[in-house]
Amino acid sequence: MDFLTIGKNTALGISLGVKDSLVGILSIRRHLYQNEANEKSTKTDPNDKRNLASSSYLKDKTSQHYKKQKTARSNIIYCCLLNGGIFLLSKYIFEYLVLPIVFLAFKFVAETDRETQSELWSWIQYLLSWIFSTLWILPIFLLSRIVNIFFFQEIADSSFRGRTQQLNSVSKLVADYFFSLFVQAVFLVQTMSLTYLPINYLNQILAIVHLSLLYSMYSFEYKWFNMGWELHKRLHFIEFNWPYFVGFGLPLAILTSFLDDFVLKGSVFSLLFPLYIISSNVVKPKSGLCDISIPIFQPSVTISNALLKICLFLWRQNSYLLNRFHLNN
Repeated sequence: MDFLTIGKNTALGISLGVKDSLVGILSIRRHLYQNEANEKSTKTDPNDKRNLASSSYLKDKTSQHYKKQKTARSNIIYCCLLNGGIFLLSKYIFEYLVLPIVFLAFKFVAETDRETQSELWSWIQYLLSWIFSTLWILPIFLLSRIVNIFFFQEIADSSFRGRTQQLNSVSKLVADYFFSLFVQAVFLVQTMSLTYLPINYLNQILAIVHLSLLYSMYSFEYKWFNMGWELHKRLHFIEFNWPYFVGFGLPLAILTSFLDDFVLKGSVFSLLFPLYIISSNVVKPKSGLCDISIPIFQPSVTISNALLKICLFLWRQNSYLLNRFHLNN
């Protein structure tokens, strides 16, 4: 395959990923409310006894599906209220309403020269911002992180199409889940380290590509987990179809990359991420466009394995020392 074909397929995969992320978001309303059309289509003539049993079965299935869709819709609203309505709104009210009012009151009360007023106000503003962040922003931010975990999972479960297939054993499921979190954390560090490369623009492009893949992994992992895919299969699928997943996560990656405030970045991500979860369940990833696999997750997997082995070794050593200490006493 020549470089021109590779370039075309890569561009096509990225464009399809971007389109699917946006089309999936735009189709959410139809996806959530399609049960109303299903209810109308399942209505039958009550005098037709042959279809009465099948009609009752279809109505039960439709009712269950409608409850799942209603749960997803409610959780999306709750996420918007928590991350946008309470958190972001309070932050902007403090910065653009409370602080200006306090500043005007300070100027009216303080009878000093402008230089002294400016110096005093800088200290007052810093103190007020620190108090507001400590007593309100930080607790709400931490609470929203915890609550969002449950919202995201319920949204993913209620929008999943198909029969849920879990891993073979509970221990395997738990190990896969926690090792996935470990790999994602290391991959995030890998992404952030790329910004320190001494090559302008290239470091930013590589960081955005990594962040796009990470967001795509976040989005599709709920679906693949319900399908019974293990971590190595999920990562393998992303690495072999990386152009599509770069495109799928690109809009959210670009949007969050422009924000310097870590707390604001996390809030915007939490506000939009539920839409991406539903998008990942609506669309079907395009595969087979690129014959070149990029093992982009392998460094993180290798580092994660090494760190886990070290942690396991230290834990065994501590357990051995504790057992000997108890035996000697």
